[in-house]
Amino acid sequence: MRIIYLVLLFVIPGASLIAQPINDECTTAFHLPDTDNWCSNPGAYTNVNATPFTGSAPVNNCFLSFKNEVWFTFRPETPAIYIKVSGAVNGLGTLRNPSIAIFDGSCNNLNKIGCNSISSITNQVELSLADLVIGRVYYLLVEGQNLSTGTFQICLNGFIPPPNPQSDCYKGVVLCDKSPFIIDTILGIGIEDSGVTNTCIFQELSSAWYKWTCETSGTLTFTLTPNNYQA
Repeated sequence: MRIIYLVLLFVIPGASLIAQPINDECTTAFHLPDTDNWCSNPGAYTNVNATPFTGSAPVNNCFLSFKNEVWFTFRPETPAIYIKVSGAVNGLGTLRNPSIAIFDGSCNNLNKIGCNSISSITNQVELSLADLVIGRVYYLLVEGQNLSTGTFQICLNGFIPPPNPQSDCYKGVVLCDKSPFIIDTILGIGIEDSGVTNTCIFQELSSAWYKWTCETSGTLTFTLTPNNYQA
C-alpha cells in the first residue's frame, strides 16, 4: 500500500516573512577582514529589516537611535583608521543619512570611542580615529537617521597618523617620508605671516604648515584630496 502525505500551507492575510540582516545584533557582527585601503562592493550591506538594539544602549552624543542598526567588527593593522560609509550617492547604495559609531570592549560592555551622524546632504559619512590598538577587535555600528533603511558601501583605510596640524610656520610639522596621511579638518587661524599675506593668497585662514628636507633635487608634486568634512 502506498501512503500519500499531503502538506498544507496556510497563508494568513496581512502576514509576511521578515528576514533580519545576519549582523542585526552586536553578537552576530560581520567581520571586515581588510583595513588596508579596502572598499566593499557598492550596496554590499543593508540595514533593511534591522531590529532595535537589545539590552542597554551605550551612552552616546551622536543622536544615534539604536533602532535600525547593523554591526561589523574589524582589527586595525595601523594605529589610525579612516572609515567611510556611502549610502544613496553615486550608485553606491540606497541608504539615506547614514550614521556610524565605533566601540571597543564587548557587546555586553560597549565603550564608544568615536561617531559621526552628519550626512544629511551627501548621504555619506566619514570618521577618522587614532590611538587604536593594533589587532584589537573594534565594533562598527551603521544605522539610518529617521529610521531610514537601505544598502550601503563601507571603505576602510588604515594609516599612521602624522602630528596634529599646526597653524604657525615655526611650529610646522616635519614630514619624514612620502607616506600619505589624512587630516579630518583644519580649523583656526595662526599668527599672520607676511610672507603669505603679501602673495596671491592674501589671507592666512585655517592653515596648516609642513616642512621637510629634500634628499635630491628635482620635481616635487603634492596630491591634496578634499574629504568633504562637515563640522
